[in-house]
Amino acid sequence: VPGREITYDSLNACRGYAVRQTCGYYLSAERQKRRCCDELSKVPELCRCEVLHVLMDGRVTKEGVVKGSLLQDMSGCKKLTREFIAGIVGREECNLETVFGRYHYCPTQYRS
Repeated sequence: VPGREITYDSLNACRGYAVRQTCGYYLSAERQKRRCCDELSKVPELCRCEVLHVLMDGRVTKEGVVKGSLLQDMSGCKKLTREFIAGIVGREECNLETVFGRYHYCPTQYRS
């Protein structure tokens, strides 16, 4: 099954890049972007939007605990971060294919 090996922390560079771009924390933007796009390019096209959804909202474990949610800790800029993450596959950022083709962002069900 494609994506089976994807872990909660498979996009650590994307997490840092999103925080830098949306919440104003200082990190080297170009370096973070390159690392993020490299991480994301290693995820199968079929799974890219889903792994970004997991990055934003995490997954609920068998114990009922939300694990891996970027937005859980970012109450001040959730909307902006969600919009940025949904668009990270686009031309202006990583320019990557997804199961949906070469979209400018992941479809709206991943942006809720």
